[in-house]
Amino acid sequence: SSRSASMEFGVAEAVEPYSPPPTSPNGFYDAASVAAAASLAADSSVRADRAGAFWLVQLHCFLFCFTVVGLSDVLPVFLATPVHHGGLGFSSSSIGMLQTVVGVTSILVALLLTYRVIDAFGPVGAMRVGLVSIALAPLLLAATPAAAALLPTTAVARAGALLAACSYMLCSVSRNLIYTASLTLSKACASGPPGVVFGINQQACFLGAMLGPIGAGLGYTAFLACLGSATYFFTALAALGGIAILVHLRLPPWPW
Repeated sequence: SSRSASMEFGVAEAVEPYSPPPTSPNGFYDAASVAAAASLAADSSVRADRAGAFWLVQLHCFLFCFTVVGLSDVLPVFLATPVHHGGLGFSSSSIGMLQTVVGVTSILVALLLTYRVIDAFGPVGAMRVGLVSIALAPLLLAATPAAAALLPTTAVARAGALLAACSYMLCSVSRNLIYTASLTLSKACASGPPGVVFGINQQACFLGAMLGPIGAGLGYTAFLACLGSATYFFTALAALGGIAILVHLRLPPWPW
């Protein structure tokens, strides 16, 4: 019988199209043939679901990398931008110290927390935690002007540093979870060669990481020039993270 490839690049194996079970000479369906046909139909449905889940995972990775890399590249600029231009006005040494502290803390989080989250929630749940983290990270920065208006002048710098540190940490946590979970899920829902599967996943991440700084840089500049504030820019990044969460809700329950 003819075979139709369910997906290219070896992501899913070719499956035979469904055909009615053969009949016996007396005109009745053979029980074994009926069972075999039903099994083939069910297997074809499962393969189609896994193929769809595979491309949803790659869409997650693209949106995530676009958001997290764009945010990470813009964040130091926002910290150094003068307050009267919509930033926090941090000095170079303050930004360097903040990144150092967050970097060391991120290493500890990666070693002590990441595998525990994946073990507790599974790869799908871990990806959900990562997507929620990257949606919250820009929201913290969007709330900085409101926090500055409510706090005493002497506490504004500390509040800004705390919010920026939390945003950095959420970016780090989300990276560890998303990158690990996406590789696991990509391999679980594809039957092609692992090299092809991982290659497609890495290309989705790479494309998002390349376009993220371009989009974030242009957006940050445009929002500051037009509105004099980065609040709406960070809100837009959080909305992009929210879109990734909505896409994630279409994934089937684990295990696949």
